[in-house]
Amino acid sequence: MRLFLRYAFLTVLACSLVSCGSDDTPGAKSDSTLQNGEITFGGIFRMNEVQEIRTLDPVKMNDAPSHHVAHQIYDMLVDFDSNLTLQPELAERWEVSPDGLTYTYHLRKGVMFHDNPCFPGGKGRELNANDVKFIFDRILDARTGTFGDSYFRGKVKGATEYYEATLKGNAPEGGVSGFRVVDSHTFAIDLLNPFAAFKYYPALGFCYIYPKEAVEKYGKDFFRNPVGTAPSFLRNGARARNSP
Repeated sequence: MRLFLRYAFLTVLACSLVSCGSDDTPGAKSDSTLQNGEITFGGIFRMNEVQEIRTLDPVKMNDAPSHHVAHQIYDMLVDFDSNLTLQPELAERWEVSPDGLTYTYHLRKGVMFHDNPCFPGGKGRELNANDVKFIFDRILDARTGTFGDSYFRGKVKGATEYYEATLKGNAPEGGVSGFRVVDSHTFAIDLLNPFAAFKYYPALGFCYIYPKEAVEKYGKDFFRNPVGTAPSFLRNGARARNSP
């Protein structure tokens, strides 16, 4: 049996955009605004899906509908533009060492997680490199039911050892040795061998960034209580049921 999201409304997702601006509802004026090349902030984002959303826990996502919704809620270190070229997202820049073994990501400052009860006082806090370390370690934690481990095992230093330890119910202190916090806004990944295509891996959907507090507060229900840094957040409508 597996849990997945069933949404109580046709449009599957109602996300409130986190921004300042107009409270106008979509309609004829919105169409006119679009034609005039202007941007309307705020409101509700609706999208249709032909399948139900199975999960919003990034490490367990392996279906397109879940990724479509998650991409509105979470950000990654890097992402693809419309030409499938890597572009900065949460990382404002990154570099690769001359030997091709270390990828270093410099995080943007002032990026805030959504306000959520998982934080003290319900106020979101600033993203830092420990958050990035947490989610990359979690991708290699077999106890989460992760689908993303195979991309990093055998490539990142310590990834295979960490995954195999968690298969036995253990979590080595310090997490994956090849995922390193350099300082509060710098994160590094150490490879076992040079692998040019690795630069694309942090743009995989398993690598959406979210806070440890959300996982700890919601536990097994984190999959329907996502907390991210993107312009949208899940407001309501989700409920879970068992499915074979």
